[in-house]
Amino acid sequence: DTMGVDALRFTLASMSVHGRDVLLSDSRIQGYRNFATKIWNAARFVHMHFDGVTVAKPDLSDEVNQWIWNALRKATEDVNQALDGYRFFEAAERLYHFIWSEYCDWYLELIKVDIEGRKTRADSTAVEVLEQALRLLHPVMPFVTEEIWQSLSIRPAGKSISLAPYPKAASLPEYPEASDRIARVVRIVEAIRTRRGENNV
Repeated sequence: DTMGVDALRFTLASMSVHGRDVLLSDSRIQGYRNFATKIWNAARFVHMHFDGVTVAKPDLSDEVNQWIWNALRKATEDVNQALDGYRFFEAAERLYHFIWSEYCDWYLELIKVDIEGRKTRADSTAVEVLEQALRLLHPVMPFVTEEIWQSLSIRPAGKSISLAPYPKAASLPEYPEASDRIARVVRIVEAIRTRRGENNV
C-alpha cells in the first residue's frame, strides 16, 4: 500500500528471470516507486512547456530530436522482441533505461537550452515520444501510464491507453547518424562525470 501496485508490478517483471526465485525487498520496490515518480515529473515538465502543442508536428530537422526518435525506435524494437520471447525482465530493463536515462536525464535536459524556441515552433517531439513510451510501458505499469496518457495533448483517439495500438519499431523514424553523434556526446559527458566523482571534484 505504501509503494503502489505499479512499483510492485515493475519489480516483479524486472526480477522474472527464468529459473531464478523472486526475492522481494522493500528497497527494490522503493527503487521502482522512484521510477514512477520520475515519469510523473517528466510529464509535469512536458505539460508545463508543451500543453499548447496539440498537433503532431515534430521538428525532424533537429539533431537532438532525431536522436530521441532513433532511441525510441531501438527501445521499441528491443521491448517487442523481449516480450515476444517472454523475457519480461529484459523488457523491463530496456524500458527503465530508455525512460529514465535517455528520455528524462538526457533528452529533457538537452532541450532546456532551446525550450522557448521549441515552444515557438510548436515542436511536438517531447509529447509524442512520452506518449509512445507510456504505451510501451503500459503492460507493466498500467495505472500511472493511464493517468498520464489521459492528460496528454497529443495521443491516439480512444477511451483508454489499453485500447491504443502497441508501438512498433517499423512505424518510427530512423536516424542512425544523429544517434551516433549524440551518443558520443553522452559518453564523453558521462566519462567526465565519472572521473570527477572518482576524484571528488
